[in-house]
Amino acid sequence: MKKLLLSTFLFMFAIMTPIGFVSADQAAAPLHEEGFEGAIASTLYTLNTPYGTLTKEANQVIAGTGSIKGLSARGTQWAEYASLNKRVQLTAGKDYTISFKYRILEQEGNFFYFYMKQQVNGADVTSGFNFKSGGTIPYRAELAADQVRLTEKDGYWLAEASFKAAGDGLYNMLWGIQDGGVIVIDDVLIKEGKLPVMVNKTAAVAIEGFESGDLTKTSFQALGSGALVQQAKAIQGKYAVGASATVQQEWHEFLATDPAKLELAANTVYTVMFKYKVVQPEGQDSYFYVMAGTGDQSKAMNFGSSAAPIWTNVDAAEVADRGTYKVAKMTFKTGSTPDMQVKWGIRKGGAIAIDDVSIVKGKASIPTQEGPHIGYANVVDYGAVPNDGQDDTVAFQQAIATGKSIFVPAGVYHIEES
Repeated sequence: MKKLLLSTFLFMFAIMTPIGFVSADQAAAPLHEEGFEGAIASTLYTLNTPYGTLTKEANQVIAGTGSIKGLSARGTQWAEYASLNKRVQLTAGKDYTISFKYRILEQEGNFFYFYMKQQVNGADVTSGFNFKSGGTIPYRAELAADQVRLTEKDGYWLAEASFKAAGDGLYNMLWGIQDGGVIVIDDVLIKEGKLPVMVNKTAAVAIEGFESGDLTKTSFQALGSGALVQQAKAIQGKYAVGASATVQQEWHEFLATDPAKLELAANTVYTVMFKYKVVQPEGQDSYFYVMAGTGDQSKAMNFGSSAAPIWTNVDAAEVADRGTYKVAKMTFKTGSTPDMQVKWGIRKGGAIAIDDVSIVKGKASIPTQEGPHIGYANVVDYGAVPNDGQDDTVAFQQAIATGKSIFVPAGVYHIEES
């Protein structure tokens, strides 16, 4: 733990923490793929002397038994070591993605490059990109930023570029080195389709108020009757998630975290907090619920119109009445696998709206005040206590999650370093 001596000031920064990326595989079968397992003569590729060779050395090969190796000395300006010269027929107007694995064995003097050349309407057209150690792309030709991607893998990098074929659809594809360096490439693949959109997966959710008006832009997904509602049914702002169920529906889930965008860490304490408004009161044997996990290992809290949980199997669950709506929180610990979803549901009838959902690591308190500060959030309202010697990390996280500037009263606060 680290002690911070803070005087009154304002600051703001983001709480959402990227832990990785996910993307859908392209469905189309490859038009071309080459792993360089045999002799170069058995492939469609040309190696350019003296820069390109086929290496079989185990400490250089990326995958399988062979990779193409490019090598040039400092001072050599354009050393093209491998080419795929008009050997793959593409269709003009269609989108394609080319990918290849690479590993840099000796740092570049200037950069490595991949280019595609062809003639369109009698004019030479070149597209491609330069790349360097550490996954940087200093230059792109005829390709937008979202059309080129370098991703670090286990022991190599994956380069991907998408483009729209033009002209006769025949390209001279070139790999080279500018001003020296050593590199190996492997597993070249060409597929029809654009480069998949990458989704930033997070380990926590700052306050989500659904104000984008599009659930696909959040870390949540609608289930059952769950849908965005507006205006009168919303709790704050323009949107909330609303749902209803009949008495015949015993278990009706309407909202869940999206596992493709939010991955809760294993064996970790989390607090989920949200505002809700009961649109149609629950019946005598019915209730609303929030649940983390499934089956006997699930952690849950049942709640309704009253200002207290109806039932829970967690140590810390609470409901606070704010007059026109309520604030609920549940603190739970995840299991041994990082695949736990948080879900909201209705049992045997009722209607509800959910808004301003947050999921943060650690224990957290329901703010003692709602919206008294215009433009900023006071960490004390979220449970931080100056000079008490206790951990204030979660209180700071909750205040930061509001997206406002943060007000920190003078004193000593204990914040865990990360």
